This record gives sequence, C-alpha cells and structure tokens, in this order.
Amino acid sequence: MEMETDWSKLPMDLLTSIFAKLAPVEVLMGAGLVCHSWLEAAKLPDLLWRSLDMKHLNSNNNAVLKNKHFLRTMAKIAMDRADGRLETFAADLFVDDELLEYIAERSPSLKSLTLVDCSITNTTLMETVDICPRLELLHVSDCYNISVECALFAKCGRIRTLTIIPFCDYDNYCQLSW
Repeated sequence: MEMETDWSKLPMDLLTSIFAKLAPVEVLMGAGLVCHSWLEAAKLPDLLWRSLDMKHLNSNNNAVLKNKHFLRTMAKIAMDRADGRLETFAADLFVDDELLEYIAERSPSLKSLTLVDCSITNTTLMETVDICPRLELLHVSDCYNISVECALFAKCGRIRTLTIIPFCDYDNYCQLSW
C-alpha cells in the first residue's frame, strides 16, 4: 500500500528554505499557488523578497509573461510582499514611470536598481534616487525616454556604481544631451 504525503503539512521553515531556492517569479506563479499553507509561506517577507530579478521574462515562450500589464501587476505584488525590505530590483521591457514610483515608495532599503529598455523618464528616475537613500548601484540602459544630462548626474552623485547607457535607434543615433 502506497502512503500519500500531505505536502500542505510541511513546516513553515522548510517551505521558506525551499522557496528561497526558487526565483520570486516561480513562487508567485507556481509554488505559492499549491495550497493555503504554501501561499502563507510565499507571503513571508523574509529573505525571499529582498531581491527581485524580473529580467528576460519576456523571452520566455509563456504568453502570460509577455504581457506587460501582467508583469507590472506581478512586480507590485512582490513589492507588497517585500514589506519595505527589497534591496535589489532588476527588470527589462515592462517598467514604466508608474511602476518605478511604486517600487521607490515601497522600497526604502533599495540598494541596487537595474532597468533595461524600459519606458521611464528622467523626472521619475531622479525622484527614485531621492526617495531611495540607500541606493548604491544604478544601471539604466536603452530606456528611450532617458536623456543623459547634468541634472541627472548631479542627483546620482552619492551612487557608487552608476551606469547610464542612452537609447540608440537602429541607425545608431544615441540620445545624448548636455
């Protein structure tokens, strides 16, 4: 006779150890949806939600992950679960000004921010730098609404590692303004 295992009865510390080995997106879209106890473990703001890497999700063949609105919603859920403890955020293609404001307002511990090919503006980026006093690393590349200007660099003076690579179109025309 085969014994059945009730996976919902796993201890919370074991579940959080398992979830820590998964990417946050995997927890949001899979593991946290198995049963109520797994959902509760997935909501704990411990180490699991300190780092959120949402880069390259659009390259997945999953149609849901190609939907920018869905990815923004998923990022907001992750921000809420982080409960102010998020230290690292990285994303490409789906971050807009509204989401960047959401991240900044809910992440006072943010130390590292990487945005690639996102629809953000200088104004929102500068506000984010102001709101996140612990920001040490800022990498922004190919964001077509970002222009390299003195005011932006002045705001970023306290950031240890600053990389701003302007958007270049197909003719290699880069938006540089001083």
